Amino acid sequence: MDSHPVTSRKRKAMIAALVLIAAGVGLLLYVNDHKAALPVVAPTTAATPARLIEVPQRAVIATSGTTPENAIVHPEGRAFGNGPSPKQEIEILHQLFRAYRDEYRSFPTGEDNAQFISAMTGGNPKKIWYLTRPHHRINPQGRLVDQWGTPYVFHAISRDYLEIRSAGPDKEVYSDDDLVHPPLRLPPK
Repeated sequence: MDSHPVTSRKRKAMIAALVLIAAGVGLLLYVNDHKAALPVVAPTTAATPARLIEVPQRAVIATSGTTPENAIVHPEGRAFGNGPSPKQEIEILHQLFRAYRDEYRSFPTGEDNAQFISAMTGGNPKKIWYLTRPHHRINPQGRLVDQWGTPYVFHAISRDYLEIRSAGPDKEVYSDDDLVHPPLRLPPK
C-alpha cells in the first residue's frame, strides 16, 4: 500500500479514466457495427407513412399513436391487409406475432384484441412497430379487424402457443366458417 495518499488517489483516478475511455470506445465500435445491419429497402408510399426496411431480429425505435416517419417497421406489417386472401392474411399476421415472440420470448398478452394490437403498434418495451398506425384494418376501438370487419380473436395459450381466429364471412366467432391459425409451438431459443 502507498504511504502517500495523493499518489494513491491519482493512480485510482487514472485507472477510472482509462476504464471509461475503454468503455466509450467499445460502445462506439458496437454502435457503428450494428448501424450497417439496418439497410433501407424502399421508400414509403402515401398509404404507409413509415420507412420500410429489412428488419433484423432486434428492430427498434418508435413512439405511441401514429407511426413516426423514421420508425423501423416490420416488412410484413406493410403487406398486412392489402389484398391477400383471408387465409394468407392470417399467415402474415402469424408471421408478425412470431417476430414479436422472437424478440420478447413470448407472445403479447392481454384480455382483448386492442391490447394485443397496442403491443404490435409500438406499445412494447422496445417500441417496435409490427403494424403501422393509422391502418385501415384497425377500427376506432383499436381492434384489428378481418376482411369482413369483425375483430380477430387472439388467444395466447402459453408463451409458445398462439391461436389467431377470424369469424369468417358469417361474422360469428366459433362457427363452422371461422378461419383459424392453429396453435403454434415455437422451439425455445
